[in-house]
Amino acid sequence: MLESRMQERLPDSCNLDPKHFDHVLNVVAIDGRFHWNVHEADSTYRQTVLLTQPSLREVSSAVHKLQEALAVLGHKQGCEEAAIDLGAAPGGWSYHLAKQIRMVIAVDPAELSSELLLPNVHHIKLKSELAGKHVAALLGCGKADMLVADMNQHPDTTVEAIKPLLPFVRPGGNIIMTMKFYGIGRDRAAVHARITAAFGDMIDGSTAKAVWLMANTVNERTFVAQRSHCC
Repeated sequence: MLESRMQERLPDSCNLDPKHFDHVLNVVAIDGRFHWNVHEADSTYRQTVLLTQPSLREVSSAVHKLQEALAVLGHKQGCEEAAIDLGAAPGGWSYHLAKQIRMVIAVDPAELSSELLLPNVHHIKLKSELAGKHVAALLGCGKADMLVADMNQHPDTTVEAIKPLLPFVRPGGNIIMTMKFYGIGRDRAAVHARITAAFGDMIDGSTAKAVWLMANTVNERTFVAQRSHCC
């Protein structure tokens, strides 16, 4: 592929993910020949979130996915809200949420980055199927207002990990899940339908949709839905 060939020829000193730059190089391969041009960075479309220097603590670029997904849902975080972050490590999503809401329950056997731990982030170092009683103890008589998951797993695996925790989300609560695909297939509609069916009555199917966020990679989509009122 053109991308891999270019990377092999670039010296190690080249920054392949620059946040600040003056010019942009475009290269395409047509009929075995390379065509290129250079233009000034001011004429390049970039999201506002990429134009600002990220916080040192918001080390995970995945935070931008969460911000966009919340905007798609029209969700405005309230200071009294609680959230469950499944597959939370290293902790970027938990940290982002904890700055705005009352409590985040981070469920992940892996360690969270010490740079991302805030006092209102409660880390349960267990898999979701074993975390229920600990989640219930933290929530008390209440329910979480949202469940988010950005796991590096196949979508089907992520769904099965989410299901044990859905009873702890209030009816109408938001569900945000990154769908990560492998391979070069481009038809994602079948996976979306399968995931919606797998959740069954646990979600309101009329609210379920898969969106391709600006922050999603070419092999990602974001699934959003709301918790059902019936079970």
